[in-house]
Order: sequence, then C-alpha cells, then structure tokens
Amino acid sequence: MFINKWRIRRPLFWKLSISYLLVLIMPIIISSFVYNVAVQTVKNDAIQHNLLMLEQTRQIMDARLQEIEGIGKQIALDPKMNSLINAGIIEEGSPKHYLIWKAVNYSPNFHAINTFVLNYYVFFHNNSVVLSSDTAFPDIEWFWKSLFPDIVSLDKQEFQRMLWNRFHLSTFLPGGQVTLDHKQHQVLYYLHSFPVDSINNPLGVILVLIDQTQINHLLTRLDIGESGLVYISDEEGKVVTSVTGEQTKVAPEELAAKPIEDGFFKTANGEELYISRTVSSLNGWNYVSAVPTSMVLAKVQYIKNIIIASALLTIVLGIVLALFLGYRDWKPIKQLLQQLRGWLGSVEERYTNEYDYLNDSISRLIENHHLLNEKVQEHIPLLRQAFFRRLLYGEFVDDKEIKIFQKSVGLEISDQSFFVLLLRVDEAGRNESDPSLEEIRMLNIIIKNAIDRSLGHLTYFIYDIDENKFALIVEFNGEDKDRQLGIQEAKSMIQNLSHTLESCSQMRLSFAFGRVYKGIRDICVSFFEAKQALEYALSKNQGQRYARYEDIPQESDKYYFPIDLELRLINSIKSGNRTDVEQVLTLLYNENFQRRNLSVPDAEQLLYLMIGTVSRGLDQMKDLAIGELSIGKLQRKESIEELFCGIGEAYLDCCEAIQFKNQSDKTELRNQVEIFIQQNYVEGNLTLSMVADEFKTTEAMMYQFIKDHLGMTFSDYIESIRIRRACELLATREIPIKEVALMVGYSSDRTFRRAFKRVMGISPMAYSK
Repeated sequence: MFINKWRIRRPLFWKLSISYLLVLIMPIIISSFVYNVAVQTVKNDAIQHNLLMLEQTRQIMDARLQEIEGIGKQIALDPKMNSLINAGIIEEGSPKHYLIWKAVNYSPNFHAINTFVLNYYVFFHNNSVVLSSDTAFPDIEWFWKSLFPDIVSLDKQEFQRMLWNRFHLSTFLPGGQVTLDHKQHQVLYYLHSFPVDSINNPLGVILVLIDQTQINHLLTRLDIGESGLVYISDEEGKVVTSVTGEQTKVAPEELAAKPIEDGFFKTANGEELYISRTVSSLNGWNYVSAVPTSMVLAKVQYIKNIIIASALLTIVLGIVLALFLGYRDWKPIKQLLQQLRGWLGSVEERYTNEYDYLNDSISRLIENHHLLNEKVQEHIPLLRQAFFRRLLYGEFVDDKEIKIFQKSVGLEISDQSFFVLLLRVDEAGRNESDPSLEEIRMLNIIIKNAIDRSLGHLTYFIYDIDENKFALIVEFNGEDKDRQLGIQEAKSMIQNLSHTLESCSQMRLSFAFGRVYKGIRDICVSFFEAKQALEYALSKNQGQRYARYEDIPQESDKYYFPIDLELRLINSIKSGNRTDVEQVLTLLYNENFQRRNLSVPDAEQLLYLMIGTVSRGLDQMKDLAIGELSIGKLQRKESIEELFCGIGEAYLDCCEAIQFKNQSDKTELRNQVEIFIQQNYVEGNLTLSMVADEFKTTEAMMYQFIKDHLGMTFSDYIESIRIRRACELLATREIPIKEVALMVGYSSDRTFRRAFKRVMGISPMAYSK
C-alpha cells in the first residue's frame, strides 16, 4: 500500500529514473550482441585450436614417417645389401660371411637421428640371413626367438607371408609387441621391398620397427581430459594406435567403425564429444580426437559466466544509479514545487503529474509577468511625467536618487548642459466659447509633431504641465556659441509655428526660455527662470508673446530667492550634498549681491528667510550652528555679506553633520544586513527579496546598497560567505563534501562543486587534501 502510494505521488521521479534506465538498456542490448559474437568467436577459436593441435601432431608424425621412408630407401639402395641379394645360400665357413660382416659393421644407427626407429631388419629371399643395424641372424628362426621369445599367439608363417606375398612400397602396418635388449616394446611395422625391378618377385624386404610409445607420447600432447581419446586409424579403419583418458567410456575401435564427421557427437551412454579429424596425405591415416564438449568450450563457458555476472552487476548498479540520478534530478523540482505551492496554492490534485503542474504554473507566472509588464508599460508615461515634474521642481534629494528613478522608467539623461523652454497655448482673442479640451489636445499633438520635425536633431524631453502648457528640457553638448544657435533655432521654429496656429485655428502660442545650466540638478533653476520669463512675456502688451530670462528687467530692490531654489536648497542639505549647496549659495550671492543693489531691509529679509527656510524644513538643524545666527548678530552691525557667508558656512556645517549621520546610519544598516545574511545564508532559498523585506525596502534599493557598501552583488556576497565557511569545514577532512554542501546552503553537491571551483580555482576534493 505504501509503495503504491509512493509511486502515485512521485510519477516524475519514476519518469526520470526510467529515462536513465532506458539509457542503460541501450548499452545492454549492444553488449548482448557483442556477447553473442564474442562467445561464438571464442567457441570457434577453441574448436580451431583443438583442430590445429591435431593437425600439428599429424604433421610431426608425417615428418617422422617420411624420415623412416627415407631410411628404408637408403637401406634398399645400399650396395652391400644388393650384393647379399645375389649371394644365394651362405654356408658356414663361406667367404660370403665377409659380406655379412661388412653390411653389419658399416650400417648406420638410425635410432640416433629418429627416435621413432627402434631398429630395422633386412630379409633376403634367396638365403635365410637376417641383418639388423648391430647384428646378423643366420636364419629367421634366430630372429624369431630374439624378437618374439614369449609370444605364442603370433604365427610365424603368417609373418613370413606378410613379408613375401606382395611387393611393399613404403607400407605401414599395425605391429605388436617385440623384445629388444630384454625390454618389451609395442611397435608398428614399416615394410619396403627391394630391388624396385623385382615387383613380382621381391628379393629382399626391409622391416623397420617403429616405437609406438613415441607416437603415443606425441598424441598425449593433445589435451583430451579424463574422458576423451585420440587415435590413429589406417585407410581401412583399423586403429593403429590410440590414447585414452582415465575415465573414457567409449573405445577407439567403436568410433573408428562409425562414419563420423567433424563436430559434436553423442555417444551411446549420453556423453557429448567434439570430434576433430584430419587425414594424412602421406599414408591416408586418419587422426581423430574426441574431446568432451565441456572441455572444448570450457573457456567459452568461463567467459559466459564472467559476462553474465558482469551484466547482472551492471544492471543492479545501473538500477541503483538510475534511482539515485532520478532522485537527484527530482529533488530540485520537488523544492520548486514546494515554492510554487507556497506562491500559487496547493492545487496539484487536478494534475496527473508534476510536469503538468509545473507547465501550468510556469505558464501562469509568465502570463502574470507579461500582464505586470504591460501594466508597468502603461504606467511608464505617467512615471516619466512624475520624474520630470520632480526634476523641474527640484524635488530630488541627490544625483543618486535621480539616476535610480530614471533607470526605473527607462530614461538615460546624461549630465550635460540644459535649458528649459515653456510653451503655452491661448485663444487668439476670439469671441466664441472657450476651446474644448479635445481641441487643445489636438493642438498639443500638432505642436509636438512640429517640434519633433524641427528639433529632431536635438535631445529634448517634453513635460505636460497642464492642458495648455508644457515644458521642453533641451540638452546641449556643444560650446556656448552652439547653445545660442540652438536657442535661436528653437525660437525661430516656435515663432513660425505660432503664426501658423494663429492663422488657421485662432490659437496663439506663447513661449519663454530659461538660461542654459550645466548639470541635471540645475534644470529646476532654468525652469523657474523660464516661468518668470513666460510671466513677463504674458504681461507685455505686445503682439509677440516671447521672452528670455535675460530679457526680464531686473529689479534692483527685490531679493532673489524663488521657491524652486528654496526647495532645492532644502533637499541638498537633507542629502548632505555639499557641492550642490555651494552651487545654490553661489547663485544666490551672484543674483542678490552682484546683479542687484538690495537695501538693508531687503537684504535682512533675505537672510531671515534663509534662516527660517532651513529651520522650518529641517528638524536636524535644531542643535546645529544655524541656530546661532540671530537678530543679535545683525544688531552688532556686521555687514550683510558677512552674515550671508556665515549662513552659508552654517549650511555647509549642516551638510557635513547630516552626511556623517547618514554615513553612521548606513554603517549600522550595513552591519545589520551582514548579521542577517550571516545568520541565514545556510538556508538554500535565501533571496534578495527576503533581505529587502526584512529591512522594509525594495529589491532594487537593497541590491544597490549591498553593491555600494559590501563591494559586490548580493549573489557574489552570499557565495563568498558559503565558500569561506566550506573551506573551514573541508579543512577538518572529516565531513563528506555532500554534507558540507548542505551545511553551507547548497541544495546539491554538484552546484556546490561548481561554485567552489569558480571561487577557489580548485575542486573541493583537491582543497581537502
């Protein structure tokens, strides 16, 4: 029951395991084919080896028998033998005994050159003398008594008929037992008649006794085991000689009497033998070996057993490995499934397997991601408008915030020179009803298209202030001369456009320019100047509603401290941006004390306003040097410019104090982030989102904070902590690498090994050694 439940709940695990098993089956099938081929090859080799050994034995036998034929022919051609053929009967005391003595003493001992030859004997038909290599018998009776003293079954008459009944030309015959030097020998006969011209009536016969023991010794070189046999039979099927094992149950004569072929042969008692046979071309003898099949195929059976055992072991190990690999691949999918259940809810019951669930879940995530992207894209124009609004009104704290914001809305504004152009659409004195919102929108589209055609070679951005007013932020990369040309070009284009609108739609276009400033933070200043210029252009009772900030007559008795500049000053002090504060103070000083001639009351009002602005806008100023600036200093008759510089120094002191405090806060936050990561890095699912949630910020802000203050990205920092801890654990050489991987937060040792090699340059195994 448990197994069935486990199988049902883990179909993906079984699919992965079966896929690995299928990979294993392919080499098993190929190995089976190779096995069959190998076994057949070894079987054929064993059979060929057995036949080859038998063939070698035949060749050796033929070589020895050919030597014996050569001995017989050499004796037959010996003149001493020919002289005895015609000697007739040699009586006692006859001088012909000299011929006998000469033939015996000068005959060679052939046993020294051919161990198969025991001795040879020469018989003469015209006399009774029998010669050998070392003696002479006066008649055949003496020969008979010498070689066959104890054999009564041998017929002497039959023996003589064998010698003289026909002409022998290198004839080999089965022999029997003889006595030589008082030793019993089993022999074969070699007969050769001479001279060759006496075929019908041979005058002499040479008999060579061949040692059958030497032949049997040669046959024993063939491995026949305990129940095999090997024999030699003549052309008539008579067994010449044989060698059998200790437990051989079939007689050589039984096999020789049957017409058997090479191959497997089953005896009457059920024993299976493998028959190998070769025929001598010298004398027609059959050389036959009958070896038990189990012995011939012993090597084949051994290889079979080895291969089968190896195959079974491979299958077992392959199954175990397939299950292990299947589990290894299934485990991360299982973890992913658990995360998906946490995100999407547990709805797996309606899916047949994990793949369907994963496919549907990922499809939903992708679909939600696309929908989210679409909604984000829908809001991008609004976000960009919000960005330009904050930029124009000086609401950004520092450059870093500007960069992060513009990156989030897909903008890339370089830190070049900028000026702001304000446009306003008004009715040109018509008496009809006010233009509809749709008409104004259409006019705005026409104006924007005209601007794009005319200023397409410039980099600019448009911000809609309201339905009939919008601002152009124009970027310049050239020198002052080029900037002036660009302004003149824009002025000319907008004037032409204004005339066209007024003539065709009774609408009039008013526009104004702010001055050119270096840096994106000063766009707000140019925007404020453009607003002042537009107000000045609208206040004139001239037909042309156009103005530049430089065209505004400066009031020498009014201080210069616009609200936009005040907001920028507050934000710069809040962020501790000393450089930006210095730029604003320089601008205020130039405008109020260089270009204007302020009265003392107006100058004092400006100073009070500067002190009050910071006091109202920054709670951090309560205990700082700005509080020391009071009416009392004015009453001490210090100059206005000295008081302005004192306020400026107090501003800069505030920047330094706030910067120090911010740095302290960031250091504390950095320490807290490091502690949190140190405590949770062993969790394999630790993500940047979890860290951001812990410190109540966004992923983007936390990513940038870690990169700025820890010197690396979040993933690199986590990896460095885990690898450093892994090095400490591996140094003990007692913990397996797989456990080390789990202890430092890796879900698999394979991922850990890759990360360790990437960071340390060597594998964990090599490091532990």
